[in-house]
Amino acid sequence: MLDIGQQIKKLREERRITGKELARLIGLSQSQMSRLEQGQRRIDTEILAKIARALEVSPAQFFDAAGAEEDAPLSPRREKELELSQLHIELGKLLRSERRRRHLTMDDLARKTGHTRAYVAAVEEGRRNGLEGDFLRKALRLLAIDPFQVIELEERIVRLLKTRVHRLDQALA
Repeated sequence: MLDIGQQIKKLREERRITGKELARLIGLSQSQMSRLEQGQRRIDTEILAKIARALEVSPAQFFDAAGAEEDAPLSPRREKELELSQLHIELGKLLRSERRRRHLTMDDLARKTGHTRAYVAAVEEGRRNGLEGDFLRKALRLLAIDPFQVIELEERIVRLLKTRVHRLDQALA
């Protein structure tokens, strides 16, 4: 079974596009593109959409080929885990964006919320949810982020997931 990075590389090579060319087309450095194909860099939906356009394929093709051996549908628990993972990533992006906009370093945010820099980095990267020790509440207040933005973010992710499911259903039909 190929992972998404390997599938991207396979499709790129089939189209005789170099890693450097694809990186330029989607606005990444060559090293970032290489890390992405090797599974060492996360692929967010925006990058995946850019890659799909550059390779002239449907984004679903990455998942269809990557999960071709998996005929069983996702369990409700796994679907929820994926949804939460996406929420953590998007929440991390929001926090990072606001922190940078306010010219705060990760160290500043860590100190002001009573957490470590490593913890702040993990939340911003979507690896932690930020709920431990009131971090999220403190960070939202410190960065002046309206809690309703977080709710809107979750609603947007739900809509995105519904769209993905609909497209996958169409591709399978």
